Amino acid sequence: MAVVFKRGKVAVMVATMARSIKFYTKTLGLKLLANYGEWAEIKGPGITIGLYPAKRSGRKEESVSIGFEVKDLDKAAKALAKKGVKFQFFDEDYMRFAYFSDPDGTELYLAEKKK
Repeated sequence: MAVVFKRGKVAVMVATMARSIKFYTKTLGLKLLANYGEWAEIKGPGITIGLYPAKRSGRKEESVSIGFEVKDLDKAAKALAKKGVKFQFFDEDYMRFAYFSDPDGTELYLAEKKK
């Protein structure tokens, strides 16, 4: 069973959401797609950048992760687990996440929007 990815994004941990949103939209001229307060999405050419407060995540401001939105998180995680991928699951009000790492320790995640 192959995992079907809906779209991908790069998540950037930030110190201050408002300052970062202003930088990406006003300074760089990119489009704000969504702002959920604890998560914002910025559209760039060929990329979606997710902004997430580092304090909330427990990560450093300079950390980056790569995410893939999926239709069915449980199904996607199960398919990758069969290939040896180990996950840590995390729920937010609006999304469910399954975090994992590549062989070099780069954080990746699967995300499913809650209905």
